[in-house]
Amino acid sequence: SRLLMRINVISRLPGFPRQMSSLKEVCSGLPVDPLPEPKERDSSVPHAPVRRFVLTENERKQAVRNALRYFPPQCHSVLAPEFVRELKEFGHIYMYRFRPDINMRLVGPVTADG
Repeated sequence: SRLLMRINVISRLPGFPRQMSSLKEVCSGLPVDPLPEPKERDSSVPHAPVRRFVLTENERKQAVRNALRYFPPQCHSVLAPEFVRELKEFGHIYMYRFRPDINMRLVGPVTADG
């Protein structure tokens, strides 16, 4: 695919971290069997400001349901409490458990033609 071709080109740039198997894993989808260990917010990188918590109870439930729809039902009992906590703490569901462990950085703008 174009994305993997671009990854291979970028990976040959001087100073690019040699973690391509991890980057390919990131591009292959979220791991759910087994789920990765929970992760906390990484304080070493900048984050968007915490959003004000202004959702109604029904909107909060809908936000969690929306996030869970991307995961098989057997994962819901583990992920739902985490998503509720993230929503309360940060005003948004970030799914930190699935944050990749690789050093990602912008190399240049991505154009439609790759």
